[in-house]
Amino acid sequence: MLAQYALLERLHRRSLQWGLQAGILLLGAYLRLAHLGRPTTFIFDELYYVKGAQQFLKYGIEADAGKGIFVVHPPLGKWVIALGIQIFGDTPFGWRIAVAFLGILSIFLVGRIAYWLFRSESAATIATLLYAVDALAFVHSRTSLLDSVLVFWFILAFYLMVRPTKHVDLNYALVFAVLGLATATKWSGGYFVAAFVGWMLLRSFREGATLKLIATRITLPLISIAVYILSWWGWFTSKIGYDRYWSNSTSLTGTLRSFIHYHVEIIHFHVGLHSPHPYMAEAWTWLFLRRPTAFYYSSPKSPVGTCQTGTCSEAILAIGTPVLWWGAIAALVYALYRLLIRQDVRVAPLLLALAAGMIPWLFVGQRTIFFFYAIALSPWLVLLVVYAIMRSQRSTLGQILSALFVIAVVVNFIYFLPILDAQPLPYDEWRARMWFSRWI
Repeated sequence: MLAQYALLERLHRRSLQWGLQAGILLLGAYLRLAHLGRPTTFIFDELYYVKGAQQFLKYGIEADAGKGIFVVHPPLGKWVIALGIQIFGDTPFGWRIAVAFLGILSIFLVGRIAYWLFRSESAATIATLLYAVDALAFVHSRTSLLDSVLVFWFILAFYLMVRPTKHVDLNYALVFAVLGLATATKWSGGYFVAAFVGWMLLRSFREGATLKLIATRITLPLISIAVYILSWWGWFTSKIGYDRYWSNSTSLTGTLRSFIHYHVEIIHFHVGLHSPHPYMAEAWTWLFLRRPTAFYYSSPKSPVGTCQTGTCSEAILAIGTPVLWWGAIAALVYALYRLLIRQDVRVAPLLLALAAGMIPWLFVGQRTIFFFYAIALSPWLVLLVVYAIMRSQRSTLGQILSALFVIAVVVNFIYFLPILDAQPLPYDEWRARMWFSRWI
């Protein structure tokens, strides 16, 4: 009888956590979808990716007036945007809805990753909440850029790696297929391919896999390469693709030569991208939120929104929720201590993913980079914070402090929300949220 009661009690607690997670997910979805068409103009670099999506729907490739144009990012992310336009129309809502859907799904997956990492529905609930109220993830989910699509693939691959499965090698193949989709969205997906190869090999050695099995698994990243190449299918089948006939040959070898030449040109563009920009932000500053990216700003005439008189502001600032991101710095230090001193390997995959999202950008010299690239850090920072919170539950003081921290993160997000989704407000209220001069 006692055993039955204990089982019912566990089921009750789990049902409560599931209910909380569902409620958080619905709220996160509402916030991401509400007024998604605001502003009605392009936000930051949306112009390039929406135009590319429109061209894909018209020509199957990126082209202008029937002639292929040079582009520096792979096709998949723009095809995702194109899907939203195809279904919901060529409107601001249609531009952004597909990315918003993936952003909502990312909230759910981050929660499930937390469950499988820490075997706790409480951890899953906290992770779901914190990722839902991370300002950077929120802004990206409402903007038709490539980065939120890219991070969705990272999150999905991570989820596949941590979930239990009886079909390990098939699962690894699926992981690298997903990472191929990431690389087909943005080349920085390649950093995560390398990181996940390292994770797979470490797992294999720890599990005592044979050298033959390890050698077989080493070939699995070829799946990522194959998926990447297939994402260019429109270019291969087109007669007007940029550099499509550079080799002056229609043979398979000639086509591949043209494809490689096109990629060499893309590499030269990225390596030579040294144009000064007012919102440049070195990667070492990202965790400190030293220079967030202003995606949008306008000064509408009053009365509008909560601005009834005087100067008004509408803004979208790509910034992490400050309390969350600054707290994550402490969580990162704690995780390094737990890994290096206490050998707690649960945090190793999170640190590896964090490194894949940040360390390569520390070695790009003078290349122009921005804080909004730091969206690739957001899920892992949230999960590191969740890890620290779960460890703190062993003491009453830790429980109180962690509860206060979570509340502070939510309040901080609500406070910043008007400048995350272009709500019209008085200029003074916008200025009050610019805590540092470098945020302007």
